Parts: sequence; structure tokens; C-alpha cells
Amino acid sequence: MGSVVNEYYQKGYSLIPLKHNEKIPAIRWKQYQYRQASREEILAWSMNFRDPNIALITGLKLVVIDVDDPSKLPELFKLLPEAEKTTKVKTKRCFHFYFSNNGKHKIRSTKNLFGLGIELKANGNYVVAPPSKIDNFTYHFLIPLSQIKP
Repeated sequence: MGSVVNEYYQKGYSLIPLKHNEKIPAIRWKQYQYRQASREEILAWSMNFRDPNIALITGLKLVVIDVDDPSKLPELFKLLPEAEKTTKVKTKRCFHFYFSNNGKHKIRSTKNLFGLGIELKANGNYVVAPPSKIDNFTYHFLIPLSQIKP
């Protein structure tokens, strides 16, 4: 198990494999909204799928703000200052901002957070996670997972 995958596992995040060079799940993934994959399952995926990408399931432990338009960032930071300090992932178009969720609150996904056209990935969703690679672009942390805010 790679170090980043191990970190996701240790923090209790639910992860799934994605097809090589894609955002498409390599498995049926809905069950992983409610349970974390075992180490054995994760190891089997790494052996059964050629160079899979990784997705983190959002909802119970993790919610992610997905910004595709950089011009929306100043308004996002004004409305939610914590976004500037939390875990930040560079995506092909812009950024993902990770926030922890204690699982006590069911948070709904939306495609129009704060009316800005920003997507909130929560229950019933997933995000492509580092170190996934799509079309020669590698998703990577700009602010590490250790800095995640509630």
C-alpha cells in the first residue's frame, strides 16, 4: 500500500480505485459510502487494476469544495475564510478544498455553493485524490492532509 493510500486509510477515509487515467470507478462503489475498504481489498485493487487512480468517498468523514473557476476564489475565501487554510489539492482546472466531517451531520452535495457555481462534494459523491494522474496531470497536495479543518 502506497504511503498516501496508507495515510488515507489511517485517517479512516473511504477510498476506491478509479480506472487508469480516468475519473470513472473501477468497481461498484456505493457500499463504500458506509464502510471503509479493508486493507485486503485495497491490496487486491492495486494488484487487479493496472495503475489505478484513487478516489476518496465524500460524506461521513470528508466534504470537499470543488472549484473549477479561479475567479470564484476571492468570494469563496470571503464567505468561508477556513478554505484558505485547509487541505488543498491542485486539480487540472483549479482546486479541491478538503474539510473533515465528524459523521454526525448528513451534508448534502450541491453544484451551486453560496450561489457561486462551486460544487460541494458530500454524501453520495467522491473526488479524484492525489496522486491520481489524468492526461499527464497529477493531482497533488498544496496544503497537506494534516492541515484539514472541520
